[in-house]
Amino acid sequence: MALPKSRQKGIIPDSYGSLIKLNSTYAEFIDRADRHRGMSKTTFGFLLVALINGLGIFSAIYVGGYIDSIDVISIHVVTFIIIVLILSLTDYFVWKYHLGRNFFTVSFYPIRFNRKNRMVYIYRDRKSGGVLKVNWNDIFWHIGKGYQQEYNCDLRGHVMKNGVIVDTFSVGNFYDDSRVNQIMAMWEFIRRYMEEPLDSLFDEPLDRHIDKSTEVSLKNCYMHVYANMWPFAIDYRYYLAPVFYPLLWILTLGRWFTLSTCKKPVWPSSVEAECIVASDDPMILQEPKYTGEFSEDPAVADRQFERHSQQRKYEIM
Repeated sequence: MALPKSRQKGIIPDSYGSLIKLNSTYAEFIDRADRHRGMSKTTFGFLLVALINGLGIFSAIYVGGYIDSIDVISIHVVTFIIIVLILSLTDYFVWKYHLGRNFFTVSFYPIRFNRKNRMVYIYRDRKSGGVLKVNWNDIFWHIGKGYQQEYNCDLRGHVMKNGVIVDTFSVGNFYDDSRVNQIMAMWEFIRRYMEEPLDSLFDEPLDRHIDKSTEVSLKNCYMHVYANMWPFAIDYRYYLAPVFYPLLWILTLGRWFTLSTCKKPVWPSSVEAECIVASDDPMILQEPKYTGEFSEDPAVADRQFERHSQQRKYEIM
């Protein structure tokens, strides 16, 4: 079902930690995959590959210590070749289907909404076809569901051409289906930015801030991992301390290490030429040094709590 193109009662515009840049020309958001980059699958996948390789090398050296005849040497060579093949195939598939998509790429994949020329730019690497540029009016917006975990929902756009879907992308963080109201609030934020006067974007002056920082630092990675831990684990973290905090730091170091191998995304000059921002633009929002920097102000935090508590529940039809 298409998302509404008009205001909905009880839906307050809110980026919910997905906004990374905003000015009078464009607003920029992270993509859906940012939440999982460098997290459990990547971290433990890397550790598993390291362990398997370590055991393989140790086995080859250990067997080599028992060579005392030509026959044994032949057996050792065959064993060594088999170990190398197994390790090579394991490394290849793990790298191709997961690790290679996270390491040595870009630290995040932004989506840019230009309100002046009404274009949407989706950042992609060259292997994926490069930057996708789409007219705002040619996108069918709806709430999408995960393919494997159907309870996970996100803000999703279908690129339409002559009534046919030719591409699909997601914007911002994903949430389980009990928090669809957060996706609706993010949609309302984007919708107002693209279709209404800018003074309608923020209901209160204290709403004018960016929560998300894209800087690669241990502090940012720690806060990101902590915010994405299971609610149950966070509530009982002191009781689960021997497990909770080591896991927290393993994942923090894993995300930091993964993102440290990546470079920041750089938009093509053609895109930047279409998104020029005046130096005296009054709508430029300062980017935080770390995630949640501005929410440390008690007034901002209180307003954020008030805004979130006023969001009405929204169920997928």
